[in-house]
Amino acid sequence: MRCAGERILSILVLLGGADVGAAASPPPQPKPDAAQPKILFSWAKAERSRFQEPLPCVRVEEKLLTVPPIFPEGLPPKARVASDGDKTLGMLLEDPPRGYRLQLFRKGKLYEEFFLAAPKNRAFITYPTLILGPGGDPVALRDREGFVVYSGGQVVGIFDRARAAQVSFHRGQVYWCPYPTGNWSTNEREKQEPPPLWLRAELDGSHEEVLLRADPKRGLRFFEGMWDAADQALAPVPRRDSKLWLVGLFSGEIAEASTSGTVQRRFFLPYALRSEEDDPDVIDKLKEEMKGESFPASSELQKRALDPTRHPPQVKGHVVTPGTRVFSFAANRNGKLLLGTATWEPLGALLEVEDEQHVRCWQFPQGVLNNLGWLSAVVTGEGVWFYEKAWRFVSWTVLENLWEEAHPQKEPQTRAAPEQ
Repeated sequence: MRCAGERILSILVLLGGADVGAAASPPPQPKPDAAQPKILFSWAKAERSRFQEPLPCVRVEEKLLTVPPIFPEGLPPKARVASDGDKTLGMLLEDPPRGYRLQLFRKGKLYEEFFLAAPKNRAFITYPTLILGPGGDPVALRDREGFVVYSGGQVVGIFDRARAAQVSFHRGQVYWCPYPTGNWSTNEREKQEPPPLWLRAELDGSHEEVLLRADPKRGLRFFEGMWDAADQALAPVPRRDSKLWLVGLFSGEIAEASTSGTVQRRFFLPYALRSEEDDPDVIDKLKEEMKGESFPASSELQKRALDPTRHPPQVKGHVVTPGTRVFSFAANRNGKLLLGTATWEPLGALLEVEDEQHVRCWQFPQGVLNNLGWLSAVVTGEGVWFYEKAWRFVSWTVLENLWEEAHPQKEPQTRAAPEQ
């Protein structure tokens, strides 16, 4: 699996049944007609394919999206936006040479500001993403290799070995789900533990604990004893009770888990959520490209492999895993789970989930989607803030009214009183 900045496709040549760890010997040459690539689908594809009903999405017209009262002229360059899921909106601004300036807003007004110095012994590899804790403190700044936790504007913890992690704060601790890169082996000679999917620690990094590891039964087996778990990546979302949601960003599975790491329930939304691996045209195109020996920079396969924000196709000899992503982000609002879609069906949708039987959906115009067609937004108690191509806002009042107009509540029927 390759992430941001890496320009080489992951390629392994299968050795035709030979022991991978054996002494080097010339591999048997495949016959010309034996080079057909094998498509290896994610474990969740079969689960998602059981559901055919489209989501009951309400379309949100572009005219309903307004210019926010904060930075009405547009976001400053490199600004990062985040929310605590409630009343606080955070804005991270570059402030050289000191580092970064964090502005916290409530009801459209600035109420607090911090200066966040970059750690002395840990430079950010890329411009960091902002993660906001309850009320705007603590916060985390994340790059592709890990994240740094601040409290009161001061560095309190540095978390490396947390590649492209999804981070959240819950009850005074930090929870994170690193992107499970690389392969792990189940061969007896080099048996390894599956990569961690979910961890927690104190804000300063002490008492770090792995809560959940990748499931070998769900791993993609490229060849005997070698597995990959990239499509098991999760996002932790705090709930109002002591639990958390664990959202499968690439699988579409949603789980309820305790803070101790016990997964209490798993479910899929009973609606059609179609990613690239569900698109026959994409699969056919990948097969055609894999028949060649080179991957031109303009090819669809190479473009996806260089994409820093999606799970690109992987190439393991003649085994191909299609790119797949179901949810672009996961957040909470008033005790409900909010999910942005990264699917082509539905495209650019925001889901509000109470459970698998109670789902509301709003579909937004392409003008506020990112270059991949994903919904990228920040959610507060006031509304939804879009920050990719255009800086726009829509209130929950508008969204609620749209939903009620499209799905009017049936008036309860009153039985006539029996005649005396």
